[in-house]
Amino acid sequence: MLRKFSKLSFAIFLLALILRLYGIKHGFPFIFHVDEPALVRSAVGIRFNPNPHHFDWPHLHFYLNFLVYGLLYLVRGFFQVVGLRPFLEGFVPIFWRDPLIFYLTSRILNAVIGSLSVLILYQTGKKLFSEQVGLLSALALALFPYHVWSSHFALIDVPMVFWSMLSFYFSTLIFKEGKLKWYALAGIFAGFSASTKYNGGYSVFFILLAHFLYLREAGIKNLFSKIKFLAISAVSSIIAFFVGTPYALFDYQTFLIKDGPKGALWQFVNVGKIDGIADFFGQLFLVLTTKFDSDFGYSFLVIFELYILYFIFTRKTREKTLIFALGILYFFYITTFDKTRVHYYMLTFPFVCLMVGHLVSVFTASNSKFMTKMGVYLVLALTFIPPLVTTVQGNLILARPDTRNLASDWLDNNVGSDEEVLHYGRDLEPIMVDRDFAVQKKSDLASFAKTPSTNYLVLATNEPLEKIEHYEDAKSKLILIQEYKSKGRMGPDIYIFSINLEGGE
Repeated sequence: MLRKFSKLSFAIFLLALILRLYGIKHGFPFIFHVDEPALVRSAVGIRFNPNPHHFDWPHLHFYLNFLVYGLLYLVRGFFQVVGLRPFLEGFVPIFWRDPLIFYLTSRILNAVIGSLSVLILYQTGKKLFSEQVGLLSALALALFPYHVWSSHFALIDVPMVFWSMLSFYFSTLIFKEGKLKWYALAGIFAGFSASTKYNGGYSVFFILLAHFLYLREAGIKNLFSKIKFLAISAVSSIIAFFVGTPYALFDYQTFLIKDGPKGALWQFVNVGKIDGIADFFGQLFLVLTTKFDSDFGYSFLVIFELYILYFIFTRKTREKTLIFALGILYFFYITTFDKTRVHYYMLTFPFVCLMVGHLVSVFTASNSKFMTKMGVYLVLALTFIPPLVTTVQGNLILARPDTRNLASDWLDNNVGSDEEVLHYGRDLEPIMVDRDFAVQKKSDLASFAKTPSTNYLVLATNEPLEKIEHYEDAKSKLILIQEYKSKGRMGPDIYIFSINLEGGE
């Protein structure tokens, strides 16, 4: 099996892994990403009840994380028995620090899964086109800014794409060979993708399109030919989904809820739909220009758009049909949502990378009359340097302390247990829990402006201070003693004030 991978593909895999592990402990000992606790708490909770009792996310990744936590427990138990715990606690103290070690474990798992996706894409590009396309596509995914960024967190989008890519790989084997085993495997991994995040159910269209392309290429005009193979693929995908999310069957009443976040159907209602064709094209224009340009790495987004033109004005081969149809249709579908966030588009990332690999390979072909050696280097540089720079910048931001970490350290070193602190801004809640000093939480500054009976005010904002409601009323009673700006860091701008009880300027 390893012979199918070249040394360069493993080098790209290692690059992808390094980029996804650098900055992996962002925010520790606090968890600032609002969605990470949902995954980790659900996975830990399986120890007490195998039914998570909520279906806003399907459950496969919960169970996978629970299994990894089980291995972690076994390893920790072994070190305890052999007497190495004191040594390891001094060397890697986080290893025995619950629940922080679970967050780190889940993040590392996602970083590995995201990196393995690079090898899958390499094999897919190689099967569809050539070794060169496979390597270029893999490099594109290794550097893809938002895929790298998301791989740092305990979330479900990266694993969903991983299973979907496996389904797509075996779908390429369907239209290459049409064997039953490829139908079954493509179906299984489509089911796993949907059982990780419901969007992954889109993967079944890989199988359908690959099936019809195979019939066309083989000269089979009967569309119902090999219908049993499709049926087996469909059954295998359904079984795989319920293997990953069994309580969708056993607790179907909760699963079918659509008017609250506990149910699966609520997710499809929550995203909403835009009104009218004009709004769609307006939103599409933003998505294709400035809304997610840095998340796509600038050049990858441009090449994705160029590939559409390339597809239209060149002969439609089955490979390009498969990539173009599946990638662009899903892209358009997500753009119809009223709420469009970049992680909704993650299923398109592998297709964008394949388009990058293919088009760059075409431009730099050795038999091109217009491409010199210097021209090849220029094309490669223009393609891969912008996303590399964006990715490295993002990693450096993740590796630096969050502004809330800096504020927490300041509070630890400067505020006594007998002093009172007022904090303003929801972003501060993670660092204010379980503090020794008395903490007062206020929703606005109006009451503070009237009776500033506290020692410190900690204020977090993503906008200028002057725009905060009642700040001007409270301003005369505040003395700025510390501030942490978000430039080059994660987190909001944070201002720490002492209180001028006399109210003078």
